[in-house]
Amino acid sequence: MSSGYVALTLSFEREGDQWVGERLETSTSTFADSLEDCRAELRELVVDHLEVLEEVGERERSFEEWGITVHSGIDGDSRRRVR
Repeated sequence: MSSGYVALTLSFEREGDQWVGERLETSTSTFADSLEDCRAELRELVVDHLEVLEEVGERERSFEEWGITVHSGIDGDSRRRVR
């Protein structure tokens, strides 16, 4: 698969004393005491998950199943990107 970027939907909400973060396309989730920690943990989980999919040759199939599109080039979008 060629290089590019994907747009993923991340959701964060407070539940009691914890923050819960979820990647909506795959229901990957985590929790932490602070929003900052929750964001960092979810970002790490997303990157790890994408790397494993690539390593085992399942990225393209999984993206199709989840409705994730790989975009090429830079679109000028100012949203935060996971690197």
